[in-house]
Amino acid sequence: MGMELPKGAERRIQEASGTLVPFVLVPAPPSTNNLFRTVVSKGRVFRVTTSDYKDWKAEAEGPVRMLRSPVTYPVGVRLTLCGKWYKARDVDNVAKPIIDLLVSVGVLAGDNLNHVVGLTLRCEPSEAPPQVKVEIEETAPSLFGSSPETAK
Repeated sequence: MGMELPKGAERRIQEASGTLVPFVLVPAPPSTNNLFRTVVSKGRVFRVTTSDYKDWKAEAEGPVRMLRSPVTYPVGVRLTLCGKWYKARDVDNVAKPIIDLLVSVGVLAGDNLNHVVGLTLRCEPSEAPPQVKVEIEETAPSLFGSSPETAK
């Protein structure tokens, strides 16, 4: 049985070795409207992660882990929708699952305004299957008074 690394150690090893990249491509996430479902059990209401969201996270997590973390905060997140997308899809419903995944795998320290002060969504249509190019852009200091030291 191998030794288990402490939380965050794998990410620090990748950063030190220079194996991280400036952008990644991930499959199209489910719409924010389809991330959770409401379940009532014994008079209590619960929000449960859908299987579509779980499946997408499992598929997107590997590429997202390869994304270079910012050196300073706050940052901007640039999402480019590539490929053939359903035209009636709400573009803003693409961002939440991706930004939440960036935080959960440790690429971003958080997704509040101390950490993320910009979000750019673009569409570059083609006949390829839908996917999202994810990039982190280091930006100027936040209007909210955050500094690289306080944002971490």
